[in-house]
Amino acid sequence: MAKLLSAFLMWMALSGVQVVRAEPFFDPTRPPAALLTLQDGTTGSAARAESPLVLQSILRSPQHQTAMISGRSVALGQSIRGYQLRSLESQKAELEGPQGCLTLWLIPSFHSDPAPVAAKATSHQGDKK
Repeated sequence: MAKLLSAFLMWMALSGVQVVRAEPFFDPTRPPAALLTLQDGTTGSAARAESPLVLQSILRSPQHQTAMISGRSVALGQSIRGYQLRSLESQKAELEGPQGCLTLWLIPSFHSDPAPVAAKATSHQGDKK
């Protein structure tokens, strides 16, 4: 009887594993397929229309320098979309590619023309004419 029970439990365990492998679990928090990263580091929507490279973070140590560019970790000397990462500083990454040099800033707003400051509006609530 014990052998029969062992064989039955073994059969149940092995057949259950096949069922689990056959159907992936649904994750309600998983992003839509268009936003999932492909193996080359691009997203489904980016594969259709190339979006500009964006510098998201810089990790520097004496032994290793890495930049997070458009969701992909790129070490010094590695390439992304045909551009090779040449240098890293505290706020920028410099890449070289088929269209020349490309400088990505960690905070782009610091290095672009600032938006014009709106003139202060004067309000005279007491004046009615």
